[in-house]
Amino acid sequence: MLHVRCRASEDIPHRAPVRLSSHGGAELRYEVWVWYNSHIEIANESEMENLLMRSQSVSFDDNVCRNASIKDIHRCYVEDYLVETRSPLAEKMDGKSLEELLLAMGMADNGSGSMLLRNIAVLLFSERPDRFIPYTRTETVRFYDSLEEASDHFTEKFFYGPVWKQMRDCLDWLQAVLVEEHVVKSRNRVRADRYWSYPVDAIREALANAFMHQAYNSYSYVSPEVRVYKDRVEISSVPGIPADMDWNSFIHGKAGSRIARNRHLAEAFKSLGLSSNTGEGISMMLESLEKNGSRPPEFRSRNFRTGLTVTIYGRSYVGSAEQRN
Repeated sequence: MLHVRCRASEDIPHRAPVRLSSHGGAELRYEVWVWYNSHIEIANESEMENLLMRSQSVSFDDNVCRNASIKDIHRCYVEDYLVETRSPLAEKMDGKSLEELLLAMGMADNGSGSMLLRNIAVLLFSERPDRFIPYTRTETVRFYDSLEEASDHFTEKFFYGPVWKQMRDCLDWLQAVLVEEHVVKSRNRVRADRYWSYPVDAIREALANAFMHQAYNSYSYVSPEVRVYKDRVEISSVPGIPADMDWNSFIHGKAGSRIARNRHLAEAFKSLGLSSNTGEGISMMLESLEKNGSRPPEFRSRNFRTGLTVTIYGRSYVGSAEQRN
């Protein structure tokens, strides 16, 4: 019998391989295991929902990042953040050390002999947070023809750096490749009709939600992902919405929940103007798309709500014969 003792961690649930080695080069399959009546078995649907709900009770960004140190934090990002958020600390930062600023912001603790950084400090102020928190990057893929994934014509782009910078850089890129204003004139009307191929507000909210609710921990093994197609953009993150949240209320923007998986990150995004953080992100997205004349977004959830994909379709103009003339 092989007995393995593992140190308890702050992140749940954990995944382990179904078998200890691959056979014939087959990829190992990982599952969540639970202790049940003196034996271990793979978690069923209800157990998985319960574990996911428990994992959301503690904000990941509030935990200590034990493999990062103060030398991994860039002061320039801290100062930019304080200035942009109009923090009272901005007027005093010249006379304070980096350690003092992080302590005052509640992003670090004094440990025994060394400073302990919280995950939020690494997410916001490290040049490469993915070196300490796996998969803390943004992956994008752009397809150029209708074959989509079956085509050889696509480009990949990765965004690194502090997550708020990733968010801005990715949004700027999406605006450059997707967002165009269309002007449609009519013979019988003085004012022309104007609309956007993609409303920026809707894309911003979907992207911000992906960053704020992403599980930045080792068991997810997935980065926030953006896939750009000819007629739509898909934004995905893991895991999905909380197990106790009503799905129908969520997709209609009526969930009314202000609970964020990473509450400090959500507060930072709000302070930086990247998100409303009022629990109304979905309703704002729906309103923005409706105002633009675009079709409603689509929401897809993976099994056990372990992932969420938001699809926003581009608006294509189909006017009347009178308008086309």
